[in-house]
Amino acid sequence: LPKSLDELTQPSPKSNEPFMKSIPLDPWKEQYEYKIVNARTREYTISTAGEDRQWGTDDDMTYPEKDAGK
Repeated sequence: LPKSLDELTQPSPKSNEPFMKSIPLDPWKEQYEYKIVNARTREYTISTAGEDRQWGTDDDMTYPEKDAGK
């Protein structure tokens, strides 16, 4: 897993090309929040504060969703 999303824009040691040219913004033109949940099991989350741009409100979105598949 990358330590940050910005690592995806750095040249790969194998191809010398980045995985992505730039990190896209969320639909509200804000940066996504990326967190490594468990590096050993390669678990991570990508989140956005949603349309109101305020964390902790009903429109926050996270992938994968909490409790997904349970």
